[in-house]
Order: sequence, then C-alpha cells, then structure tokens
Amino acid sequence: MGNSNERTEIDTFKNNYEKRAMDLGERYGKVKFYSKKNNPNEIIMTKDYWTNNLDESTSYDEMVEVRKDISHENLAKCYVHDVSQENQFFTEFYKHSTAHEYHDHNLYKEIAARKKTEPETEFSENEVWYYANAMVDLDDHLKENSLGTPHGDLQPKTLMLSEEGNVKVMDNAIVTNKDAYQKCNFNDDYFAPIAPELLPDLQKNKVNPDNIYSDKQEVWAIGLTALSAASNNYPEDYYDWDKKEYNRAKIDEDLEGLEGRKSPEQIMFIRKCLEHDPEDRWGLSEANEFLKPYKGLARSKRLNFMNRKVEQTNELEGGDFFENDNLAIREVVVDTGVDEVPMTDEIGGNDFFDDDALVHRDVVRDEGIKTYGQGGDNFF
Repeated sequence: MGNSNERTEIDTFKNNYEKRAMDLGERYGKVKFYSKKNNPNEIIMTKDYWTNNLDESTSYDEMVEVRKDISHENLAKCYVHDVSQENQFFTEFYKHSTAHEYHDHNLYKEIAARKKTEPETEFSENEVWYYANAMVDLDDHLKENSLGTPHGDLQPKTLMLSEEGNVKVMDNAIVTNKDAYQKCNFNDDYFAPIAPELLPDLQKNKVNPDNIYSDKQEVWAIGLTALSAASNNYPEDYYDWDKKEYNRAKIDEDLEGLEGRKSPEQIMFIRKCLEHDPEDRWGLSEANEFLKPYKGLARSKRLNFMNRKVEQTNELEGGDFFENDNLAIREVVVDTGVDEVPMTDEIGGNDFFDDDALVHRDVVRDEGIKTYGQGGDNFF
C-alpha cells in the first residue's frame, strides 16, 4: 500500500472522459459521473470507499481485484481500481476509487413508464424470461468466480438497462460492500425485496440475522423482480415496509392474475422463487436448471423493448437515485411512438448505492417540467 501518487490508474482512465453536472454528494465516498469525450452517451460512474482500518482496506482490495476482472454480459464493467493513502485530521486513511460502466435507465423506470401508458404496456413473456435469466445466470457466475458470493441486492432499481435493452448490473460488493439486509438494517427507509425469513430479524434490527444471507434469499429477490415486471407492479407494492412485513395475499393475487397472460411455465418459475418457506423455495441451481430450455428464448430480449430515456434537469443540486434531493424530469422520449410518458417518483429514495428514504407518490401531470420532492434522512 503506497501513498496517493503511486497508483493513478483511475486518473489516467478519466483523461478520456469529461465530468458531467451530476456530482451527487460526498457522504461515505464520492459518486461522480463522466461522459466519454468522443461519445457523450457512454457514461462512467466513479465511487470512493474510505477506511482507516488496514485489515479492512486489505480485505476490500483483495475482493475488488478478484471481482473487477469477472466478465459477464449482464455485469456492468468495473474498469479500474485505485488505492491511495491520505492523511486527514491526523489519521491515515485508505482511499479506494473505482470506475464503473453506468446507464441512466433501469427496470424500475421502465415499469413506471409502462404503467403510465393508456392502456398499460405489459412486458412480454420473452422480456420477463430475459430479466429472470440475466439475474440467475449472473448470480450463478458470481458465486462460481468470486469467493462464492452472489450479487446481494437484486431488484428493479439495480437492473440498469442499456440503450439496446440489455441488463447491466453494477457489482454490489464493490460499490457498496453491503448486502440488501445490511442496507435495510442500517436504514429503516431503504427498501429491498427481503425474503420472509429475514424480516423478523430486520424488525428487531439485528446486525447479524439468524438466517444468514444465502442464495435462497437471492432467489426470492429474483422472483419478486420477475413478478414486478410480469405484473407491471413495483416491488414495494408487496410489502408494508413501515412494519417490515410482506403481503403474501398480494403476491398470490398477482400470480393468479398472470394466468392467461403469461405461460404456466413462467408462472411456475416465479411461484417457486417466491415460496414462503425457504425449504420449499428454489436455490440458484434449481432456478438455473429450470431456465435452461428458455435461455435461447430469453436472449431475444429486444422484442417489444420500449427504451425510454429520461433527461434529468437539476442534476447538480438534485441528483438521481444516488441522493435524496429533488428530481426534475423534463421529458420522457419514447422510441416506439408514444409521445410522452410521465414517470413516478421511482428514484425518490435511493437504489443500492445509498441508504436514504424511499418516497413513492402518484405523479401529478402538468405541462413542462415536473418536479417531485423527496423526504427522509440520509443514512450517511
């Protein structure tokens, strides 16, 4: 471990990029965005992780060096990792900087956009298969190639979507170094599709839950995300988050509502991922095995993809889902003939990058810029 001048790979890498007006705060490390000089649509996100504990820094360094070289079509690239030492307030800190592939759009925004069409635009069978396969295949790949650890916080907000409609998931371990349970435990308002067996411990704010996070909880999150897409509902709709309880009746209602709209095989897949008892719920191996006949079908994902793009107008002082300020959406451009689709406040709280309060409001549609206020205290 050297001083701040010894490893400058990230500075060299950023020479090809220009800083965007999307600087979103410095709590628990900076989150910044850059556009490539010769291709403004290519965006990277940089994140800093600080610690004054040498053992923790060494462990994080080893983990990042393993995971940043993992290649998967649905894993957003971690381009570079820098480590430096800085003295602040008479204390030696270790600063880890990473640069990541980033896409503005995500599955949550896509659900929000489709809900606002008249009539609602459903996700096709193929699209749902694609999202399910992307999550399962990525998790299986991460477990096999990265110290046995799956993603840890899969949900519609963490499934970024490229302009071509491809799923790109940022590596949760590198960016936040916490799984979904840990984030929810540290901040009551952070939402994640937590499995039923973890909720009692979450209600008691147990730092170490009795049920250790495993691929059974990961499969629950995959199933809830697939159900959200298949039914055009937000994952929050299946919880009373204030009480940290989930709504089994709502899940069963929506599964029954899929009959005639989605195939029996797809409904069965989602149902087996959402079994209340983890003994009855599939693990990643069972989910992956079931998906084998549908993998080719799943990869024809561009069918019916609507690819909305959101322009955020007050990025510098507002922010996107990394911060808990005001979001202004000027317009939504739709590539399939729909002129304008108002968006819900789908990023009013946060995604897996920050632990803020989630605000879920109806949208008031008017002409021009639509601004949505946000609430809640920032964990960091």
